[in-house]
Formats: sequence, C-alpha cells, structure tokens
Amino acid sequence: MNSLTTEPKIELSPRVDKIGYDEFLRRFPDQYAEYDDGEIPTEMTVTRSPSELRQFLSAILEFYVSERRLARIYGEPFQMKLSIGSSVKGREPDIFVVLNENLERVNELYLDGPADVAVEIVSKESRRLDRVEKSEEYRLSGIKEYWLIDPENRSAELFELDENGQYFPIPVNQSGTFRSSVLAGFWLDPNWLWSDPRPTVREVASALGLL
Repeated sequence: MNSLTTEPKIELSPRVDKIGYDEFLRRFPDQYAEYDDGEIPTEMTVTRSPSELRQFLSAILEFYVSERRLARIYGEPFQMKLSIGSSVKGREPDIFVVLNENLERVNELYLDGPADVAVEIVSKESRRLDRVEKSEEYRLSGIKEYWLIDPENRSAELFELDENGQYFPIPVNQSGTFRSSVLAGFWLDPNWLWSDPRPTVREVASALGLL
C-alpha cells in the first residue's frame, strides 16, 4: 500500500474573520484551502492520500459517466459552495460528480450547491473532518451519495441520502460490490482499490459492460 504523502503548508495571510465567499475566491484562487462560514485557517496542511488511488477512482468514474453521458467529474481544488442555514461552506472533496441536469450550477470557480456524489479519501489527519463534520454538512446540503475511502484501513463505505434526509449505508451485495443509486448502472468493487497492481481502466470498463 502506498504511504500517505503530505503537501507543503500553504502560506495564508493572517486570518480575517467573516470575509465573504467571493473575497475568499479572489484572495486564494486555485489553492487547497476551504472556506468555513467566513473564516479561513491561518495555516493549513493539506494531507492527501495516495495520489494513485484518487487518480484511479477519478479515471474509472470519468470513463463511465462519459460513456453513459451521465455527468462530469470534478475534484480539489475546485469547490462546492454549500449553503446550510445561514452558513456558507466552501468544500473541496477529493472527487465529486455533477449529473448533467445540474451542470448549469457549475461556475468558473465553484459548483453553486451540492454535488450529486462526493468522495473523500480519508487520512489520519482528515478522519474526524471527513467522518463527522463533512458528513453532516453533506447530508444537510443534500448530497445524494457520500463515499468514504480509507486507504489505511482498506475500507470503503458508501452512504445514500434517504427520503428523510438521513445517510444510511449502501450495503455490499452478494458479489461483494456496492451499487450506486445515483450513477445508473455503476457498481464499485472495493477489491479494485486495494489490489496491487490495480486493474486498468479498460479492465474495469469491461467489467462494467462498457466494452
């Protein structure tokens, strides 16, 4: 398994409380920095899970939604602007999916509103943020599916938003795979994530019936 890699600290200017989201975007374009209701951390270490895993997931999702003409794939540092009550959050999932019917909400610098699927690749440093804070924010903002991929523990957990606005786990079926309810026909075999070497995009596409 690949070791975790840590990005250099981003040098941010001293925090100015309660700046507007538009000002945040002007001051920190293309940075790995998130926005939390007007506040920005004075220094931020962005710890990323193995880039190969993120690239692999992005590649198979990109291939699938392109072939099916379903959606587009985005990821950090591109943001989602989430409005939760009176609060505004600017979040950067590792990967997120926007269905075709919601592409009008994609602006030059951010997605205005929730993605349809958000994927976070968990690290030691981000475990609480991803599992607690972001999970609640994504639920309240209406993200239909939330995927938590934990390379250290070799675990994949997929959650679906129910009619009551609560996340519940997507069960593993008899074949050991997860089936998405948002991406029609797409299923994920968690063994793809941990195998060494991982399958090629072509092999996954063949398994998914694209070739």
